Amino acid sequence: MSENESRKKTFISSYSYIYILYICTHINDFKLKEKQYG
Repeated sequence: MSENESRKKTFISSYSYIYILYICTHINDFKLKEKQYG
């Protein structure tokens, strides 16, 4: 049971890391587009 819990925590932390990375990439993309067209 404890093994499953730790596995779940690892999954959540890695998922949130990917999610933050995705958002950061998207924000940079948005800023670049704004510079091109603005």
